[in-house]
Amino acid sequence: MSENKKVLSESPPPEENTGGDSSAQKNRDEEMRVNRKVDKGLSLLFQRAGLTSETVSQLGRERSSFGVAWLSASLYARSLESSFKRKIFLEQPCVIDISASKGLSHKKLVFFLNSLPPSVEEVVLDGAVVKGEALPGFLKFLEGRPSNLKKFTFAKNSMGVDEARQVFPAVLPSLEGLCVKDTMLSNKGLRPLSTSIAEGRASSLLSLKLENVGLNLVGLNTLCEALKKKTLLQIETLSLSQNPCCIDRGTRLLSPVLNTDCLPGLRVLLMRSCGMTAPELKDMATILGKGDLPKLETLDFGGNPGGWSLYSEAEKVVALFGKALRVEVLPSLKNLNLVIDECHAYPEDEDVLLNALASADRPPLENVEILLQHLSIEKARSLGGGNYPSIRTLYLHFGLRPLLGAPLPGPEVLVSFLSELLKAQERPQFDALDLNAGCDQSSLMLMEELIRAGRFGCIRKLSLVGLFSQSSDSIFNPFIRLSSAFVETKLCRLSELILDRVQTGGMEILRFVGEAVRVGHLPGLRVLEVSRLMGDGGNEGEWERGESEEIGLGALMRGFVGSVKVPPLERLSLSFGGVGAGVGSVGSAFMSGKLGKLSDLRLDGGGLTNDGLKMLAQAVRGGWLVNLTYLRLPAMSEEDEGWREFMKAIGKSDEGLPRLKHFHPPLPQSLALALRKLPALEAPKDRPTTNTHGPPTPIPRSDMSLVLDEEGLSNMAEAVRAGDLPSGLKSLNISLCESISVDSLLVAIGESEKGLPPCVQGLDLRGGHFREETLAALAASEEKLSGLRHLELGGCDIDDSRLQRLGEVFNAHVCPGLASLWLEENKISLKGVSAFLKALHPESLPTLSTLRFYGQKTTEMQEANKRVFRDRCEDLVKEAKRQGKLTGLSLGGFGLHFFHDF
Repeated sequence: MSENKKVLSESPPPEENTGGDSSAQKNRDEEMRVNRKVDKGLSLLFQRAGLTSETVSQLGRERSSFGVAWLSASLYARSLESSFKRKIFLEQPCVIDISASKGLSHKKLVFFLNSLPPSVEEVVLDGAVVKGEALPGFLKFLEGRPSNLKKFTFAKNSMGVDEARQVFPAVLPSLEGLCVKDTMLSNKGLRPLSTSIAEGRASSLLSLKLENVGLNLVGLNTLCEALKKKTLLQIETLSLSQNPCCIDRGTRLLSPVLNTDCLPGLRVLLMRSCGMTAPELKDMATILGKGDLPKLETLDFGGNPGGWSLYSEAEKVVALFGKALRVEVLPSLKNLNLVIDECHAYPEDEDVLLNALASADRPPLENVEILLQHLSIEKARSLGGGNYPSIRTLYLHFGLRPLLGAPLPGPEVLVSFLSELLKAQERPQFDALDLNAGCDQSSLMLMEELIRAGRFGCIRKLSLVGLFSQSSDSIFNPFIRLSSAFVETKLCRLSELILDRVQTGGMEILRFVGEAVRVGHLPGLRVLEVSRLMGDGGNEGEWERGESEEIGLGALMRGFVGSVKVPPLERLSLSFGGVGAGVGSVGSAFMSGKLGKLSDLRLDGGGLTNDGLKMLAQAVRGGWLVNLTYLRLPAMSEEDEGWREFMKAIGKSDEGLPRLKHFHPPLPQSLALALRKLPALEAPKDRPTTNTHGPPTPIPRSDMSLVLDEEGLSNMAEAVRAGDLPSGLKSLNISLCESISVDSLLVAIGESEKGLPPCVQGLDLRGGHFREETLAALAASEEKLSGLRHLELGGCDIDDSRLQRLGEVFNAHVCPGLASLWLEENKISLKGVSAFLKALHPESLPTLSTLRFYGQKTTEMQEANKRVFRDRCEDLVKEAKRQGKLTGLSLGGFGLHFFHDF
């Protein structure tokens, strides 16, 4: 790097006292000549390499290539000089993005910013340049930033409240574009921005984007008060997307500023996912209907929940938007997004909107995105016939959700749309079509015809639910024939294929999809889901009773392995009989490198074998599954050998599954073998119950319950010792599936830095055994059981000496949350109970409410002596309570237990 700096530097200043030394002058001239020659050579190199701002940005993010990025930027800056003969060109506008840099100090990044050529108009930054100790250097850069640098984008987690107070006032003067996104600034962090706007510091601003920054109702009110000062008269773009600012009628705050007085030049208004339901959308439709935004060209309300429209007929949301779409109201509107998820308009409401889009009085619309759910048959035909050319992106949801007081639309509406689409003289005008619909045989056959005729190339998402008649075979052939059409026709835009309730034919469908992938006809496929109708009498075909070489999951995976251009598959969800037999082929596909983007894998339907799991385990050991975030595999009727090997592969692999959040193993006994290498694991939705052998357990349901054998306990002990349990688990119960020694776990608790992780709230060690020395060692440590709520030590062969040691453990480890302690079916006498209570400290077990002693295997607990044992124990407990111990324990009811019938 130092050599590069030397080559690019200007000629050194004349040395003092040279006296016109001609030799020194010649040396300087020669050095300048060499520098020019090197500059020309490097410039030629970068020219031929096709230097772009994106390339420079990528190089500037990596430590290994940072020097090349700096060199290219410096050469580009010098090439702009008139004396520089060989020019380097970057596209305009030039944007340099150094967010998400790796291994670079803030000093180097600011140094790079200072070397940017004057033609760079926008930079994208994050916290590496702005936060903490980087802030002073960034503020200094802002003081002398090039005049052409007019736009700043602050990316994810780029600043906090403290930085915002200094950055916004410094960056806004003369700035034309400010974008802050994915940075939770909340009201405190955004207030300096609003204050700067109110004070006129942002008078040059043309674009203001505050996206996913935590702007709420209070912050929106502060911003709107600043806009009322009329200091942003030049603003053309305003984005408040992905903020909860419009909840609870926040839209009313916008009404005084969305007009020509405050924002006369507004051309783009983006309010995606702002929490607007029907009342807020009604407010926005009313604001637009006033005609106070004559220059507005782009309007985006996509992603808002909408909600049910329960207003009178004249006030329904969709109809109100239709009434606002008039040229005298919005004379410049070209781009409109009304993809509002839950705004369930009746057919007559959607008719109003579509009539407005077809009217001669409509704005000059060019690109409309719209969601329609309850079309009339007439409008469905008109839509399929191409009578609404401005609709470029169409979302159709048909026949799945009934409206209040209206019957569920039948498939005839979809059939009408598809029929007109097929008959139209020209191909559909849609750039993208997302279809989510209930389908009968006729609609499926029409879609097949459209694909084979090359008229369905606009399809982007195809989510179909089979609607069945009494005949179980009524949908069978059309679903298979539809998938076979993919083999004949390329669908470049199709990214999601979801076939639900196919009833039969799942294996054949996968075969055709696999072949379509192999020949490159589904290059953009990201989501593939196929499921049969469960619990409705659907009969599986012969091919669905098991995997074969020609059909099923194996055929699908062969398509991926054999594909030259592999689709970027991210989610694969299959649910039908026999699908588990192809799990081994999934492992092979992973190891071929063809499933690198797959993050969500869900397979249900039986057929899983040990061999299949072992193949998947091999892929885990090779690190091929590190991107998985969700994993569900079928149950297996065979022994759990394959599952144990799979879990061991996770536990012993270098990286494990570092991103896996949701995991649903059917055999929780083996999960402990992998737990240390599942750092992102979260609570499963369907929680398994704890071990239920013997009497009912006091341990309640939790996020997760682990049932451990000897090997699993050993792995759990190591995880506890190292503190490696997943941080996403908030409550975990541990129990045993066999009678084993638990010494290793108790020792690990004592030796670990933080003790038993707070997520472990229940320990059910019934049937286990441990040495007295182990308890003594545990008692020698401190504060290692603070999160424990329930402890079950029944049948653990505890005698009086061990019970005394247990009291010493509770003396050393205060358990503020321990609610139940079960000590039944041991060898405890009154002497042991007395020693246990004496060892306790008043603060040891303040919340203990249940203490069980029944079933002791001593002479004191023989039938004739049970009452005496109980009375004496109660006396001992009363004495302990007088000493301030066990304050939460009641002697009656369900507190102190001696017999099974208590």
